[in-house]
Formats: sequence, C-alpha cells, structure tokens
Amino acid sequence: MILRNTLLLFLCISAGLKSLPAAHDGPKARDASDKPSMLPTFYLRDRSKITGAPKFETLEIRTLYGALSIPRDQILKIRFARRIAPELKNRIDGLIADLGNEDFDRREEATKGLSDIALPALEALRAAAKSTNEEVKNRATGLIEELARKFPAEGATSEDLVPSLSGTDDEILTTRMTVKGVIPIEDLLIESRYGELKVLIADLSAVVFRVSGPENLKIEIAPTYQPPGSWLDTKFDVERGQKLRIEASGAIGVRNYGISSGPDGNRDWGGTTFQNFPMLSLIGKIGKRGPPFLIGSTFNGKAKTTGRLYMAVCPVPQNTGRANGNYKVTAKVSGGN
Repeated sequence: MILRNTLLLFLCISAGLKSLPAAHDGPKARDASDKPSMLPTFYLRDRSKITGAPKFETLEIRTLYGALSIPRDQILKIRFARRIAPELKNRIDGLIADLGNEDFDRREEATKGLSDIALPALEALRAAAKSTNEEVKNRATGLIEELARKFPAEGATSEDLVPSLSGTDDEILTTRMTVKGVIPIEDLLIESRYGELKVLIADLSAVVFRVSGPENLKIEIAPTYQPPGSWLDTKFDVERGQKLRIEASGAIGVRNYGISSGPDGNRDWGGTTFQNFPMLSLIGKIGKRGPPFLIGSTFNGKAKTTGRLYMAVCPVPQNTGRANGNYKVTAKVSGGN
C-alpha cells in the first residue's frame, strides 16, 4: 500500500513538473535597454505641440550641392523655414519696394499692408532694414519692432533648445552634421495617440527627435554669473525624465567681508539673497524660464522638462561685485522617458 501511494505521488509530481513551461518559453524580462526611446515632439507655429512617430524612413533635403536622403534614425532635430505662397511673396516684395516710394501715401499704404501681413513679411523686412535707403530702412525697422511687440514668442519651441529659424532654408541636425536646404514636401504623417495625423509643413516650426550633445559636462563657473540677470549657458542639453547628477567643488570668497564658501553656500551672514538660496551657493535651472534649484556640492534628480542647463552663483547681499574664486563642476545625464 505504501509502495503504491509513493508511486502515485511520484507520478503526480512528475506530471506537474512536465506541465511547467521551460524558462525560455516565458516572456523575456525587460531591462533598461528594452525601454522605448522618447517619441519626437512636433512644434507648430501656433505654439501647440504633437508627440508621435513620423511615418517616414528617410527625409530628402535639397542643398546647393545636390539632394540628400537622411535616415530617420540619424536625425536629432529639424527646423523649418516659413513657407510663403508665391503670390504672397510677390505682394510682399512689391510693398517693400513701395516703402521707398516718392509718394508719401504709397509709403503709408505699404507700411499698413506689411503690418497687416505680419509674420510672413518678417524675413523680407529684416533684409529691408539693411537698405541704404533711409526711408526703407527706418520703416522696415519700425515694422520689425512692431511685430516683436505683437508676437514676442513667435517661433518659440522648447526654450532655447530649438531657436526659431530665420531665412529661407530648412535645417536638419544629424548625429554627424548640420544640413541646410529645402525639404520638398508639403506635409508629414504622424502616428500619435489619437491616430494618424497629417500636418502641413507650413504649420510646423520644428521637430525634436532627441536631444543632441554629450552625456557628460565638465566646466568652471566664476561668481560673475549671478542671478537674476546673468546665468552661465553650459551648452549642456537635458531631456525630460533623464537622471541628472551634478557634483561641484572649489571655493569662492569676498575678502572685504571675510566671507568664503563652497558650492553649498553660506548662511552665516544676514541679508536677503536671490530667492533665499544661501549666499555663494551654486544654483541651476533647465531652460531660460525654468525654476531655479539648488545644486550645491551634489545634486541628484530627474529633469522635469527638456532644455538647456544654466548655472549661476547666488550673490552676497552686501557686495555683489568683488567675489573671487570659482567652482569646478561635473554633470552627467542618463536614461530618459
């Protein structure tokens, strides 16, 4: 009886083991390398954004040296020149010429016409502002200033990450080079969370596929860079969701007051400093309008936005002009959305 029960138990265990799937039959565990890359962001001229995957494998651009086909996986950023219909361009050129007309009424009508056209006339106005004709130069300069007041953020994309493009050539930044020319298509197809979208090139100002630049930074910062007005542009770009580690060392002091400090700052003296950060502390921000944060001697965190990294040294309230020394800074980014 015991032998029979033992045999039955052995058979049940064997059957159970055979029913288990082999280790390689199960789903493969995902690691960091399996994580999907950040989807490109499409910036429209009305300042809205679309995130999605472009439905092309290569993109053609016609340059002075011939046409090039650039693989999508080598593109970092695209900036588009403003598209202007031929009939509108002819009208703008005629109005620019009339800015110097001998007839005062014609000059006034041309000025009004260009003001009504607004942004599409901007490039022609910039060229006219360099005219040797003083009347044309003055009127064009006045119109440029007027448009700057009306459209202060025209072409703004992701802070300073993709500055607005002037001129008539498009620009493609690749992993190897920057190419300028004309992208001869009228629209792009984008696979978004809302389905497939068709976006006119005329409505696009830029596309960011991924942030370019190195993953490591080594730099020195002097106390001449003081907020709110003066920040050091590190030329170091950060993507939203990336892990950012910054380490700083060194000393900065103000001899007249016997004050010295490392990157963490000094609170031994009274007085209100910039946003209540410790005096002489190392601070940073991502993007020109990003919120400042304390870096100190060590910072570890995730970037909450995409943009350029800026740094500054918080001033001493009593004397902002005589600090000396510098901080040596290293930074590293890794990962991403």
